[in-house]
Amino acid sequence: MESGSSVGEILQKFGETAVNTNERTELIIFRKKILESAFLGMARPAFKLNAKIYIKFSGEIGQDYGGPRREFFRLAMKELAMSTMFEGKSGSRIFSHNIKLLEENKYCIAGRLVALSFAQEGPGPHFFNGTLYDLMTETKQEQGASIEKIQDVLPFNVQEILKQLLDMQSETDREKFLVDHGEWLTEQGIPNIWRLAIVKKMEMADLIIKQFVYYRTAAEISQFVNGMESVSNFWSLVKSNPAIFKALFCYTVEPLSKQQFESLCNVSYSEIGSNKRCLEDETIYCWEVFLQDISDGNIPVTFEELLAFITGADKVPPCGFSKAIDISFYPVEHGVYRLPHVSTCSLELHLPRGIDDIKAFQELMIRALKESMGFEKI
Repeated sequence: MESGSSVGEILQKFGETAVNTNERTELIIFRKKILESAFLGMARPAFKLNAKIYIKFSGEIGQDYGGPRREFFRLAMKELAMSTMFEGKSGSRIFSHNIKLLEENKYCIAGRLVALSFAQEGPGPHFFNGTLYDLMTETKQEQGASIEKIQDVLPFNVQEILKQLLDMQSETDREKFLVDHGEWLTEQGIPNIWRLAIVKKMEMADLIIKQFVYYRTAAEISQFVNGMESVSNFWSLVKSNPAIFKALFCYTVEPLSKQQFESLCNVSYSEIGSNKRCLEDETIYCWEVFLQDISDGNIPVTFEELLAFITGADKVPPCGFSKAIDISFYPVEHGVYRLPHVSTCSLELHLPRGIDDIKAFQELMIRALKESMGFEKI
C-alpha cells in the first residue's frame, strides 16, 4: 500500500479490486433476524463474494441502488456486535469461545460479512476491544499498556487475580498469590508460574491478559480472520495498515456535528426571485433551526439518526458518499398531508415547500424519522 494513503483511498482501491460491478448477488434479509438471514444467504452455493451485493428486505418494495445495502450493513454490524459470538462491554467486545459456532463455521462467515461491509461502502464493526485488535494485528504494545484498557471485559475473578498480582510487594505476598492462583494459572497455560519474581509481575499480568483476550479464543479468531482474508485478502490489507484501520474496528466516540452534517448536503433551490424560491427560503430557515435544535440537544433526535433516515448509514463511509445529499422541495397541497420523505439510494431528502412554522416543521421531521421502519416506508 502506498505510503501516506488515507483510509478512504485504501478502501476505494480495495473496493475496486474486491467487487466486480458487472455481477450481482442477492441477499434476502428478514428485518427481525438480520444476522441469521444474512448468514443463511451467504452460505448459499450461489452467493458470490466478489459480486455487487443486492439487498432485498423481505416483504418490502423497492430497488437497491445503494440505500438498502448501506442500511443492511449498518444493522448487521450492530447485531453482530451484540451476538453470542462476542462478549464484554458494549463498544469493547472480545471473542466468545463457542465450539458449536466454530463447528458451523459461523466465525468465518462473520469475518466475510465484516470484509464485505468494507468492500461495499458499509461501516466498520466499531466494537472491537483495542487490546484484542492490537494482538490480532501484532501491533507492539508497551508492557502494562493493556491493563487499564482491558478491565471492562475481564470477568471478576480474573480482575481479582490481576489486582492481587499487581499489588504484590513482598515474598509473603508472592507466596500467598501462588497458593491462591498458581494451579489455575498453570491450567491456563501460563509458563513458569512457580518461578515468578516480583519484578516480573507486570510481564505476568500481560500474559494473563493475552491468554484471556486472545489465546483462549484463538480458534475463533483464526476462523474469523480467515473469513476476512477470503474477501480479496482483506485481512492482509488491515495488518499492513493497523493504525489506520483501528478506528474502524474499535469504538471511538466521535458524534457527528452540525457543521459536518451540513457539509454533506446541497440544497436544490428554484430560481432566485421566484415565488417558489421565497417559499423554499422559509422551509430552509425551519430546517436550519431544526439542525440547531439537534446540536443543542433540544429534541430527541441525533445527527446519526437523521443521517440514517436519509442515507441508510448512521456514519459517513470511510470513502465518503458517492454524491452530496440533495435537498429538494415538494408542494404543500391544501387538504393533503405528506411527511418529509427520502430516497436512500439517490441520497435525496424532500421537504415541504413553504413551511414557516418552526414547531410544525420540527413535528413533521420527528414523525418522519420515528415512523420510518425501513426502505421507502415514508
